[in-house]
Amino acid sequence: MRVVTNFRIKANEISKYGKLLGRKYLGRAMGAALEEVGLTSASDFFDPNTGNEDQWGKPPKDDILTSRSGRLISSVLSSKNFNASEIPQSVRQLMSQRSTSASDSKGKNEGIRKVTISSTTIQGIIGSKTPYAYIHEKGGVIHGKPTMTFVGLNGSLIKASSVTIPARPYLEPAVRKAFPRVKKIMEEMVEATFKSARI
Repeated sequence: MRVVTNFRIKANEISKYGKLLGRKYLGRAMGAALEEVGLTSASDFFDPNTGNEDQWGKPPKDDILTSRSGRLISSVLSSKNFNASEIPQSVRQLMSQRSTSASDSKGKNEGIRKVTISSTTIQGIIGSKTPYAYIHEKGGVIHGKPTMTFVGLNGSLIKASSVTIPARPYLEPAVRKAFPRVKKIMEEMVEATFKSARI
């Protein structure tokens, strides 16, 4: 009696899928995850009304970032390299359907989105190249050379040698808040692509 198996064929199929999983599928899933973090940041950690001129001169909220030009929020939402059509429909359904007008900005792309894949890790980076992104996230002191002038809450010009900017983080808390959905996106990508591989 002779026993015939397809173990070798299946092992080759699994090996091919494993290579695609790391290079292609998880990279796309991480792109979707970064998109989710950007949307969470924009919708939950920016005041949507502060870009309007009638809001200028009003005191900022303590825990949420205000926006005058929309430049920072646009950079967080910048996803010119992300293409949702490259991921399975089941993964797209897990992603937020939130949108914000800042994502339609025609300005220069100042967003940072990077996906790095090695044999053992996948890493996603989201950020902003705007000059004030870091100080809003972490807080700090801006020093004039020797002084700086800015418009105060009552519309008058104020000169100062330094200004303390309180931390109003918009990315780190967005990563934490989006994590459960990001985890589901990654899990669904693996499941959906494994099913479609028909191994």
